[in-house]
Amino acid sequence: CLQALFVGAFLVVFDIGAHILFFQQYDSHMIPLAYALSAALGVVYMSAYTLLSNRLNFRLFVLGNYLIMLLALSALFFYAPLMTLTAFGIPLLMPLSMMFPVTIIVLLVFRRTMRNLYTPFQNRRLMPYIRASQVLGMVTAAFFLLTLFYVRWDRQLMLLASLGLMVIIAGLQMIVNVVHRFSPVLYHPLKKLNPIRSRYIELFYSRYTFLLLCFVVLSTVIGYLLHYQFISLARQTYPNLVGFSK
Repeated sequence: CLQALFVGAFLVVFDIGAHILFFQQYDSHMIPLAYALSAALGVVYMSAYTLLSNRLNFRLFVLGNYLIMLLALSALFFYAPLMTLTAFGIPLLMPLSMMFPVTIIVLLVFRRTMRNLYTPFQNRRLMPYIRASQVLGMVTAAFFLLTLFYVRWDRQLMLLASLGLMVIIAGLQMIVNVVHRFSPVLYHPLKKLNPIRSRYIELFYSRYTFLLLCFVVLSTVIGYLLHYQFISLARQTYPNLVGFSK
């Protein structure tokens, strides 16, 4: 539950920070480009995620994902030119282009940890408390940021706050890994064999998986459209970044 609390806080702080840092340099008409870059980054990362998810020990795999997120945030904070980096004349719009992949990966690896730490029965019993902890972390982080905005806090420090929260999450994961490695009480799932056929082929292998793929794609498109509409209207309503942040 403690890690869930910090995961929820991280998601809120990084989400708000990514939007604020984006609007310090760009206007709303650049958001679709950020979506396209985010999708490309997500496809590349998730391809590697799918390839390695059943080939590495889950403790090493989960911690490795957190460390990659930590490395990316550290690079953005300590090397500011990355935020204005361009490729072939196209601005990469970081960190907003990283927001969706980072959010999805953090939630995926956290859920994977819970699935491998506890039995299915324990997961069903503990999941309400874990979700409540995540929501509490989100609400706490939101009110904390709101208080800081009222005292004219430097918005650039939101990236540092995201970095600090990720350090705590990765540190807690290290503790969880050590405890799980040597504790006979916790759940130790059987090691899965590598699948013979590619998981990409499995998406089209049955009608159910194909319809599920269509549902995910449609939901993603609708989610992007709603997010763009909401953020654009919010930016028009609150041209001042402090008001927009609140």
